[in-house]
Amino acid sequence: MLRINQLRKQSMHIPVMQREKAAILYLRRRFGYSINVIAKALGRSRSLVHRILKFNAALGMRIQDLRKIPRRIRELARARQWSDINRYLHLWEMFLLGELEKPP
Repeated sequence: MLRINQLRKQSMHIPVMQREKAAILYLRRRFGYSINVIAKALGRSRSLVHRILKFNAALGMRIQDLRKIPRRIRELARARQWSDINRYLHLWEMFLLGELEKPP
């Protein structure tokens, strides 16, 4: 994500690429990553990730509310999600930059 973050520092507004939207939806739908984990991994704001997910919720994708789950279980899930996403972060970066055709 170093290259993408360097690109983001050069200008104030960077439009969301179609591949980035697809990656956000794929990470949420297929792997169930939280909004915070996706935003941190892709270097985007949580509100942008939530906006993309909310727009697609109208198309049939539900966002699960995890606030009622006990705190310790949420912390363990967040730690597992972050360790999992870090393992494949370089592959997601290559997908977002167009170097890979399919998401990892």
